[in-house]
Amino acid sequence: MTPIETYVDELSAVGPQRFRLLHPHPVLVSVMDLSPEDHHEYHTRSGQRDLLFGTLGDGDLDRGTLEEEKPLSERRYVWELAKRPGGPFAERIGIGRTRATDVQLAFTRVSKFHAYFVIAEGQPITLTDGGSTNGTFVNDVQLSPKSPAIVGDGELIRFGPLTFELFTADRFAQAIRELAESR
Repeated sequence: MTPIETYVDELSAVGPQRFRLLHPHPVLVSVMDLSPEDHHEYHTRSGQRDLLFGTLGDGDLDRGTLEEEKPLSERRYVWELAKRPGGPFAERIGIGRTRATDVQLAFTRVSKFHAYFVIAEGQPITLTDGGSTNGTFVNDVQLSPKSPAIVGDGELIRFGPLTFELFTADRFAQAIRELAESR
């Protein structure tokens, strides 16, 4: 997870062509408005609370404010969909609550191994629910466990209570360029 402003600063420092080379993967951008206060849903044994989201608001995450109408500049965090070094299942990008996943979302209603993406050159991106307790949703439609679904650019993806927008690498680079130009 990286604050979106980090990407804007990086683009300004390295330029658009180098930025695109440094970020070749699709990304998830947070769509929930997460307030900077403690939240009863936060949980991880790793104790890396500030690393994940800082802190969260008092409201129920299921009732969080969807920001699909807000500009990218008002969203907060980005997760690159890439394998972490030494991660298991080379063909899968795991999403879950534990450090062993490629994209860690340390919240109680996100399963330890919640879901996974398969991203292969020249193939559509697929998302599979790993049998999670609280479900994986694409545009508010719950995925059947263990059945891959094709997902595309701009779709809203929810893991338990957390909602993200999927960006291809090209669209993300363009969005960051537009954000940098609007500063």
